[in-house]
Amino acid sequence: MNEVLFYYGISSPCKKKKYAKKEPISYCFDACFITGPFGESCSEERINGYKKALKESGIKFDMLILKYTDWTAEQGFRATRELLSLKRSPTAIIVTGDTCALGVFDEIDNEGLKVPEDIAVVSFDDMVFAPFLKVPLTTIRQPMKQLGNTAVELLFKKLASKFSASRKIILDTELIIRESCGFKKSQEENFKVK
Repeated sequence: MNEVLFYYGISSPCKKKKYAKKEPISYCFDACFITGPFGESCSEERINGYKKALKESGIKFDMLILKYTDWTAEQGFRATRELLSLKRSPTAIIVTGDTCALGVFDEIDNEGLKVPEDIAVVSFDDMVFAPFLKVPLTTIRQPMKQLGNTAVELLFKKLASKFSASRKIILDTELIIRESCGFKKSQEENFKVK
């Protein structure tokens, strides 16, 4: 499943990416997970998707490998420091935002480790800088233009008809595989996602 779920309320949509984490899990076995703020619905949905993907892969969920952040690079740095201090260091970190992944990269480097040789990193967003990092970032691309257009369209429909029920819209995402997950250009055919 390679999709973004999002709901809208009175003022803005909340993207729910719970299913989009399944693909990276299949090749990140000791994967830790860094998400957004505790209790925020989007964060909780991402965690639920992560737990589901772990379960389907036969991997037991451990609260120690989950870190909440505010999606900033600083919080990604802090969360990675905590994860690297665990008795069993991760071989992969899944981050729910590319900006937060910048901090993940920095702390991995500060510890004298290398991406992806020591720790693979997979993120979500495919922000403009993702392919230009020292180690290009594997990330899940959201259909931002389509998301924005759909949110505006739904808002206008809601204002015009004054309906109050939330609607669920499913938009496709795309896994963009780059070097941060261990991908080598010579292996490109092995990493094609159908």
